[in-house]
Amino acid sequence: MQTVPDPSDLFTAAAALLCPKGEVHELRALGVPQGRGSRAIVSGYYDSSEALARDAAHLDDKEARGVYVTLNPADPRLLSRRANRCEPIRDRDATTTDRDIVRRSWLFVDLDPVRPSGIGSTHEEHTAALARACQIADWLAVCGWPQPVSLDSGNGSALLFRIDLPNAADALRLVAASLAALAVRFDDDIVAVDATVSNAARIVRLPGTLNRKGDSTASRPHRRACILAVPEPVEAVSRELLEALARHAPAAPGGAS
Repeated sequence: MQTVPDPSDLFTAAAALLCPKGEVHELRALGVPQGRGSRAIVSGYYDSSEALARDAAHLDDKEARGVYVTLNPADPRLLSRRANRCEPIRDRDATTTDRDIVRRSWLFVDLDPVRPSGIGSTHEEHTAALARACQIADWLAVCGWPQPVSLDSGNGSALLFRIDLPNAADALRLVAASLAALAVRFDDDIVAVDATVSNAARIVRLPGTLNRKGDSTASRPHRRACILAVPEPVEAVSRELLEALARHAPAAPGGAS
């Protein structure tokens, strides 16, 4: 495994991994202070990972509540909205929708400690989520899956598996069923797989940024998201392996799976 040990390189490494050359991704920051107690959504579109890393670091320095990127590549024409720059926006239509995604390039397995919403995790909860991610990666490896990109979200953990699927209804069903199957197998009252993150325009917290959920307290501090490990090379999960996992999802109402 190729690790990313230097925290000062987190923004650059994350932007290069999630927003590679030739793709357009949205950078979106929530709760960015604007003065006089007001906060705004700040958004921009990037085909330069260097520019995205620069602006993400600036937004993090401004103490945005969360700094995110679109996981899957967007329609290149959206670059003209705000080309390699970001600004406060008022219209939600100026952000990426599911129909704006050109293809699905990642399966996002998000693991959250079970706790009330709007607060950070304790050390024990955070550690449990990291351990659960390892358990899932190990189980999937036995099933023939390649190693994922491993992330620490600050409060929990995440796994990113490279995929290559169209942005289509059947791909949405396949991703949703895959997440549901993992949730059935690995959820408990300590850590849960977020089975709601299957939409194509999903945004994910950019590694390097501080996870500012709730107030930072001694027992539930703010922590910095980071990349834990990147396999070399990053291999794609075949559709056949996704379908094999999805078959373990619970049946939907009416008998469909």
